[in-house]
Amino acid sequence: MPLWKPVAILVSVVALGASAWFALGAEGGEPISNLIHRKMGEEAAKTRFTGRMGEFLVLPLGEDAGANVFGCAGNQPMTQVLPGDELAGAELWSPAFTDGGVGWACPEEGIVIVNNEGGDGHVAYGDGSALSRAYINALPIPLVRDAPKERLELITVEGHAALLERPVDGYPYAKANLAVLERAPSGEAQGIVVFVEFARSAEAAVKHAEEIMP
Repeated sequence: MPLWKPVAILVSVVALGASAWFALGAEGGEPISNLIHRKMGEEAAKTRFTGRMGEFLVLPLGEDAGANVFGCAGNQPMTQVLPGDELAGAELWSPAFTDGGVGWACPEEGIVIVNNEGGDGHVAYGDGSALSRAYINALPIPLVRDAPKERLELITVEGHAALLERPVDGYPYAKANLAVLERAPSGEAQGIVVFVEFARSAEAAVKHAEEIMP
């Protein structure tokens, strides 16, 4: 299944980043170990936001938002669609995926999501961002987020409603996440949502979303 587990992956990334910072030493006079523990403590003390924000529904850790967005009818398994004519002709395909994009299809629906797998990162930049475009059938769009409200911001990306999760300010290797409602569902027509996970900055997340939208 093309579902990412944001917390587990983010913890791993942060852990690796923290090790690198320990090796590099301190900046600004504060030992890196102190900085990491201080930021972790400050962030952990803040109340996590859950609930509706615009066209998005923020769910707490432990909820499976992916099943609500990407599941096939009747819980049928998805099948992978590798690069080729079928994938290149799909509405969800974007040239920005280049050779790193793969599709996922439901038995009676065809391709319902295209992503870059999140493993090797965005092909054009190699920065580890996980990018996808997917169909949605209803609003609000469910998202699992582990952040206080101060780091969640409703913005627009090329005129489309979006929810940005800003990285923890001052924390080594913190990541930004973004969801963009590219097209709202209407009647029988499915909507389209763009996801950018684990971007290096808020600006990078917005840039990646712009790249994979038409």
